[in-house]
Amino acid sequence: MELPNGIPSHDTFNRFFSNLDPLVMEQQFRIWVRTICSERTELVSIDGKTICGAKNGSKSLFHMVSAFCHANGVSLAQVKTSEKSNEITAIPDLIKALDLKDCIVSIDAMGCQQVIARQIVQEKADYILAVKNNQQELYQGIEDTFRFEKQPEQTYASELDFGHGRIENRTCYISSNLEYINSDKWPDIKTLVKVVSERYNKAAKKQEEPTIRYYISSLTSDAQRFNSLVRSHWGIENKLHWINAQEL
Repeated sequence: MELPNGIPSHDTFNRFFSNLDPLVMEQQFRIWVRTICSERTELVSIDGKTICGAKNGSKSLFHMVSAFCHANGVSLAQVKTSEKSNEITAIPDLIKALDLKDCIVSIDAMGCQQVIARQIVQEKADYILAVKNNQQELYQGIEDTFRFEKQPEQTYASELDFGHGRIENRTCYISSNLEYINSDKWPDIKTLVKVVSERYNKAAKKQEEPTIRYYISSLTSDAQRFNSLVRSHWGIENKLHWINAQEL
């Protein structure tokens, strides 16, 4: 772009964006996003974040639900909600707006819903969904699977990470045994995943309590790949949520 009179001022940019039609802008943005998704993006993470400092007087804080493409480092779409619970209704809108064929969609426990899993499968994509006690029956079934199952039916892989003043060892266990869960409720479910994180705080010279996370997935793969995908999901915190917070 040629700018014979120099870079426009802040006010000029402000007038330009103020005069844009939001609906037309959104339509064009989604067309552009589809061209990005048509390339091999592999992992797309969906997560919500309450915007700090967004409360105005008596108005409630609002929540942004975003879809983040790790391969390109781009936010593919965002939906604003008034409450965290509304993520469940916002996520299907995000999925509908994107071309997710052949992608892997990772979502935290709020998005672990049968209707969301079904929609992802209908889009010809795979899912990795975090499981917590909001799905108590499923959570207990996964716990029982890893409690009673023995080798060689389950496999595992470990990975060390040095950073942020700590040493973290993440061990990922996977199982294809669906005996302890009601697999008919979850479309194309194939793998149960357990990730155990053991952290040593170097500054405090203290071993922290291990944390255990569970996931379900329509993928069939090895434990090392699942370990990498689960870790990559949290890149949305550092590469999108944290950056947005700093800009605000």
